[in-house]
Amino acid sequence: LGLAGLPSICMFIGFLNLPESPRWLAGKGRIREASVVLMELRETKAEAEIELTEIVQALPSSSSSGSHPKPSGLYNMHPADETTSL
Repeated sequence: LGLAGLPSICMFIGFLNLPESPRWLAGKGRIREASVVLMELRETKAEAEIELTEIVQALPSSSSSGSHPKPSGLYNMHPADETTSL
């Protein structure tokens, strides 16, 4: 049990130093924070600005219905329609 917990402890300590996801921050409207994180992660300010622009453009627009898209075909499966033979 002691040795099995060691990798978990190492990962936990490593996760404490991880920044928030810039894409998640931008999705929550926290663009300034996303920019700060990208500036820390990228080599140049230009790279960070380009990536932030791409992230913001990829976000769903606020004029959309606001619902999340459903994976196609996931809810169309009908197990009762399949016949099984024993």
